[in-house]
This record gives sequence, C-alpha cells and structure tokens, in this order.
Amino acid sequence: MLIPDRAIIVIQGQDGKVTCEAEGASVATLLWKKETDSGDVDVPNNWVTSIVNRATNRVQAVLKITNAKVEDAGVYKCIVKVQDKTTFKKTRFRVDGRCCCVVACKKALVL
Repeated sequence: MLIPDRAIIVIQGQDGKVTCEAEGASVATLLWKKETDSGDVDVPNNWVTSIVNRATNRVQAVLKITNAKVEDAGVYKCIVKVQDKTTFKKTRFRVDGRCCCVVACKKALVL
C-alpha cells in the first residue's frame, strides 16, 4: 500500500514524501527505486527511512525527497520482497518548477 495513493506534487525546493507499507505473516523487505530509461536505479539511502513493527508484522519504507529539484521528478517504485516473492507499487513524483527558489514561492503564495 502507498500512502498517499496518488501522485506526489511539490514545488521546486520543497519536500515531498510517500510511505510504502506492507503487513502480513512474514516481515517483508521494502526497497525504493526510480525508473529510468536505462532501468531501475536505487534511490539515495538518506531518502528512505525504514520502520519495522514486529508486533503487527508491519513494515514501512518512507521515501522523502527534500529540497526537490526538477531532476528528482519521475516514477518511483516500491518493491516488496517476502521470502521468494516480489511485487511492487508505483507512484509519480512531480516537481513544479514554476518558482525558482523557496523565497519566491513563499511570496507567490502570499499574493
């Protein structure tokens, strides 16, 4: 499951995040990758926070992109691995480059 389950849209320079969650009889492994023309690539380790709740067998992997840049936009895939089975969910991360910097964006929002 992805939370939220829709595309993530942020203004350039702001932060955006999406949580991938799995639960069940076995504790799963969750990985985030970005789709590119040359195949899936790992996201930087500091973009992902993993949370494991062994009492409920729930695992979360929170993908957080800070200070988003236009090149961060794209399709991200949360890959769920449970023993020998693998599945995935996709989300789109869009960066709106209308504002060149956070100060200009804040001023635009005030007007």
